[in-house]
Amino acid sequence: MALREMYRTYDEATVVLVLDRSLLCARIGDMPVDEACLRIPTSRWVTRLWTLQEGALPARESKLWLQFTKTAIPVSTLYNHLFKVWQTDIKRRGIMGRLIKRFHTFMSLFDVKNSEKRGASMEVIRRGLLYRSVTFPSDEPLLIATLMAIDLDPILRAEPAERTNELWRILGTSPCGLNKHILFHTGERTRQRGLRWAPRSLLSPELLYSLASLGSLVGERENRGFLALEGNSKGLVVELGGFRISFTRPMQGLPDHLSGFESKVRNHPDRHCFILQDRQGRWYGLTHLLFDFWDSLIESDELCSIISGTSSPWIVYHGSDSLTPKHGQAYHGLLVEAGDEQQSRSNEVMFVETKVPVVIAHVATEMNQLLQAACSLTQELASSAAATRLQNFGTALTELHDTDYEAALESFHQESHRLSKSPFAMNALVVSGNIADERGIERMRGYIERIYRGLYLHIEEYVPGSKKWYVD
Repeated sequence: MALREMYRTYDEATVVLVLDRSLLCARIGDMPVDEACLRIPTSRWVTRLWTLQEGALPARESKLWLQFTKTAIPVSTLYNHLFKVWQTDIKRRGIMGRLIKRFHTFMSLFDVKNSEKRGASMEVIRRGLLYRSVTFPSDEPLLIATLMAIDLDPILRAEPAERTNELWRILGTSPCGLNKHILFHTGERTRQRGLRWAPRSLLSPELLYSLASLGSLVGERENRGFLALEGNSKGLVVELGGFRISFTRPMQGLPDHLSGFESKVRNHPDRHCFILQDRQGRWYGLTHLLFDFWDSLIESDELCSIISGTSSPWIVYHGSDSLTPKHGQAYHGLLVEAGDEQQSRSNEVMFVETKVPVVIAHVATEMNQLLQAACSLTQELASSAAATRLQNFGTALTELHDTDYEAALESFHQESHRLSKSPFAMNALVVSGNIADERGIERMRGYIERIYRGLYLHIEEYVPGSKKWYVD
């Protein structure tokens, strides 16, 4: 009963006075107003989850006060000071702007101009949750539902561990639906069938920043996704572009330790960050969004292992109807596994299961030219006597210190180096904007051997942005 009354209690209060230990110890008369303003976002009061509505509801009508030592001050007074300094003092505009944004996280949750709109939007709540924490995770969906003026009864009836799932069910089946781009968040996901696309919590800073780059959580008409929970067709129903991918086969007869992604040591960047080629010979970049390129010791599932363990891997992505991202841009994507292909085709819908978030990057025209040149040189390398000699050792386990094998491998590397500094390769380096020096030659040789060993992916099939998906 008390939870149901919290919204009305704070909303109808004459004044709400905040008592925070760090603020109570601060003598407001002995410090500049700037320092008083700085103490608000650094206080524990703004890091607790439940105090979000405690500040947001009264703040919209200037009824929120903060208690310092022997003095209480309206939050609106401090905010007005920040705004005035931001307008008049260019030297302090930067820090004032950041402080104003922190004040906005609890002062601007509600649309005060729209008196008919009782609850806050999910978008502004998302910003208000930044840097906050909660002791009991099951409290998070209760607070969000309270701020959105959603009926708490269905959430309270659910088991504590299921409350977040129940909130997503309510939001996903509402008339406004959800923004389909929520699929591309980087946070931990729920494990509930039909909801495996959904964030397990909205309190992670990394998750909140990833959602911020994707826009509003509430679905605008062209971006809406709706939750389907009937029968076996469970998931968020969205329209997105996508393509099917597959591993490229290494050159035939290449020894195991020189072929494919398994030849790379665990957590090597090449097992997380790929180049892809479509049927027209164009190249793209694909990166595991959860992999830290600069810390190869980080423990994370390898993208190549996830793809190899997926029977029918597809990438759905946030972008235009064109597969090719604009120059200097990238698409947020999601690696998914397609279900029953026959059922998907007959219903003109793809039923897929969420795997991991990825980024599809634009490969510049110059880089495309370089990679296409490397492909041509790779074919020439494959038909050389040095490659044939190496392939004669077969795919069985080869003794790496065998004298004949070492000689064959050295001959192969010499041939790839010769091709990398051929007139064709040097011209390709210059045309693609690279310098035809030793560094450029090594770069070309690296691409030749990468393609030869099968360290890239193929785009097998493409579907436009009007394609409908059931994403679980």
